[in-house]
Amino acid sequence: MVNRGPAVIVMARAPISGEGKTRLRTVLSDQECLNLQEAFVQETVQVALDAALGPVFVAFTPARAAVWADRTFGTRTRPFPQSNGNLGDRMLAALQHVQEQGHAPLLLIGTDIPRLRPRHLWDALKALTRTDFCLGPTEDGGYYLLGCHQPVDSLFDDITWGTDAVLETTLQRTEDAGLRCELIDELYDVDRPEDLERYRQERQRQPTDAAQTLTGA
Repeated sequence: MVNRGPAVIVMARAPISGEGKTRLRTVLSDQECLNLQEAFVQETVQVALDAALGPVFVAFTPARAAVWADRTFGTRTRPFPQSNGNLGDRMLAALQHVQEQGHAPLLLIGTDIPRLRPRHLWDALKALTRTDFCLGPTEDGGYYLLGCHQPVDSLFDDITWGTDAVLETTLQRTEDAGLRCELIDELYDVDRPEDLERYRQERQRQPTDAAQTLTGA
């Protein structure tokens, strides 16, 4: 198969009432959660497009949100539904889906990383010129970016997602498989009320679409 070059995959949850951002619902209304989720997805996709590394695929969930995905991203990206299963199953399937279309290397990113910039994607792609995998760590022990030449099943199997052991476990899996792995900049994600407060304070100085959903601007 001809290598069509690198691609970026954005793992996106559609803004649907009562779904997602469950830990923020103690401090945000349902509508505020929806607005925040929509804005984070939009901003992340724009970062991926601005990086201009190759085509941007949006792996969205749930599958019934196809109309939303096509309306929101269809002309700029290549949306497709995530598979069933846990987060690891869905990430692996998304990577395999894009790989089957002839793309490598692959960058997979999450959507609630306020400080994510195109340079982080550039750094990840550069890292893949000298290593097998790269990861962008989050401060809570997970990761916001995974880069690879081809997905390896063991990095996604039997991991307790959403815990502070995700990054450590994944690094151990790469070592066990004899793979080289490089880390890029550590960033924070917005999962908890304290993350949201930090985000609010930062964005009072530098507003974004997501921040404006919280300030009413």
